[in-house]
Amino acid sequence: MHIEDLKMTRSDALEWPSSPRSSPAIVQYFEDGHEDSILHLVGFLDPQSLVAFSSTRRRARRILLACITTLHLHTFTLPLHVDPVSWLRQFTSIQTLDVRGRANGTNHAIDWLLAGLEGVVLERLRTLTLHRAYCDDSGDPITGRIAALTPVLQHLALVGNGISDTGAMHLANIVKKRVGNSRAACPLQLTLDDNVIGEAGTKALQTLSYEGLCRLSMAVKVICDDAW
Repeated sequence: MHIEDLKMTRSDALEWPSSPRSSPAIVQYFEDGHEDSILHLVGFLDPQSLVAFSSTRRRARRILLACITTLHLHTFTLPLHVDPVSWLRQFTSIQTLDVRGRANGTNHAIDWLLAGLEGVVLERLRTLTLHRAYCDDSGDPITGRIAALTPVLQHLALVGNGISDTGAMHLANIVKKRVGNSRAACPLQLTLDDNVIGEAGTKALQTLSYEGLCRLSMAVKVICDDAW
């Protein structure tokens, strides 16, 4: 099941309506233990219908949220007023998490998201995309935290987040540690377009690519270390 571009405001972020909207027959179908049949049917619903159906019962909400495999979100719609670990724990089957937006001088949204990702085990998460979602500063602390998540990922895309040499080195060092890890059956796909990475970071990442430890996409403006 795939929820794309789930529109949420900070006041209703997955705090579903409490009033039932489905027929008593459907509710009874759930209560009679026909979850498997229901899951086949809801696979054909669009996101809005899925949200409406999830509002029928807490049990329906729990079961259906566990079926979601893809979330496309924006930084300004993340529910920053709730606990990130509890919020992410609802999506036990998530395989792809795509977050986009503009940092607008603050990294609060990504700090919140990373606190959740660091505090909950999403065993099926394979693709993490942060597209212009944050702006790192000296030391690339956010990129360093993201790098620590790579052992369970197959594709990490960090496009346009102001990653510098330090962040690139964080990523390179963690990717090296993936070698021999049984959970990392295939090389990590790294997409680092539109960042500002120096020569040292570029060299470290390209070396990993040459050695077959990662598949690298890095259309960036390389800053020469001796340019000044």
